[in-house]
Amino acid sequence: MPHHLLPLLFVSFLCASLCHTHPVATADDLISLFKHATGNTLQTDIEVTADLDFSSSNLTLPLGAFSNGTCVAFSGVFQGNGHSIKGLKMNNTNNEGYNSSGLFCGLMDATVENLVIDSSCSFIGDSAGALSVSVGGSLTVKHTTNYAAVTGTWRVGGFIGYVQELKQAIISLEDCVNNGSVNGGEKWIGGFVGYISKNTNMTITISDSINNGFATGDRNTVGGFVGTISNNTFITLTIDGSQNNGFTTGYRMIGGFVGFLWCNVNVTLTISNSINNGNVTGGCYVGGFVGNIYSESQSQSMALSIMNNANKGSVLAKEEIACGFFCLDTRLHKNVKTTVKNSINKGSVNAGRSGYGITNIITEARNVVSMGDV
Repeated sequence: MPHHLLPLLFVSFLCASLCHTHPVATADDLISLFKHATGNTLQTDIEVTADLDFSSSNLTLPLGAFSNGTCVAFSGVFQGNGHSIKGLKMNNTNNEGYNSSGLFCGLMDATVENLVIDSSCSFIGDSAGALSVSVGGSLTVKHTTNYAAVTGTWRVGGFIGYVQELKQAIISLEDCVNNGSVNGGEKWIGGFVGYISKNTNMTITISDSINNGFATGDRNTVGGFVGTISNNTFITLTIDGSQNNGFTTGYRMIGGFVGFLWCNVNVTLTISNSINNGNVTGGCYVGGFVGNIYSESQSQSMALSIMNNANKGSVLAKEEIACGFFCLDTRLHKNVKTTVKNSINKGSVNAGRSGYGITNIITEARNVVSMGDV
């Protein structure tokens, strides 16, 4: 055999060994992959070749979840090819072993592309996310749409329930749409992500995305895109080229994009080229983009940049403070830098105590206009 063909044969053998993609044509095909998984992750690439109808399957827990509470996270590329997940109705609220709901129990170092979660699906649990209950490592989600209703007690998101205690992870959601309602019985509700807490050296990007779903919470922290970001170190969150068209309601710390930033260290949040069309309603600290930023010591530092944005939704705080763009805690906002540029508020702002067309505390502003009734 000619020597120049040996490298090609080696590459072909290596790819056949390591780059195998599993085609999935039915819901049972997908369930079987997780059923036979070993270890803490299912490390493979999956290509969906047809719509997956779960209505006649026996799946009651998220893919990878077991009744003893353990989770085998998906790690690999999940290529949906524009196909839909259908007929998956999940209610695990009263389960003793595993009580959360989502298509996956966890995603770790994964990519999900070109997938639709149909309106025939619904997810109910203690924590819930239509795509995944949690994220355990880096994640990329592209061109994915959710129509399913998501309901939970706390840590509830249209796509992801919660992101917690990660180190050096990169999370990106690009060209994604949430059309499903997101409902929380207690706190930490977001149209895209419910809860982000205790992470270190992490970057989160949401770009060219739309939230059309209603986000509703009975108590604390509801956000049209992200519910809560708390107790993180070195985290960057970017929401770029996005829209929120839904209604966001709750009790405390509610934002059209982000509900609450609390006690973070070296955190930068940038929202650019984005529009909030959704009405945002709550009890206190309610903002068209961010509900409340809270920083209690000099060791904590946060920076918020609002650039090239527009708020068109009404903002209502029934008891205390409402802001067209974002609110800062009136007493505890140490080392918080806020910047607003080339942005406009067209929504009405109503508050039980104090209402602000843009914000109650600002570091730098340029080319900023508020046209809504305050």
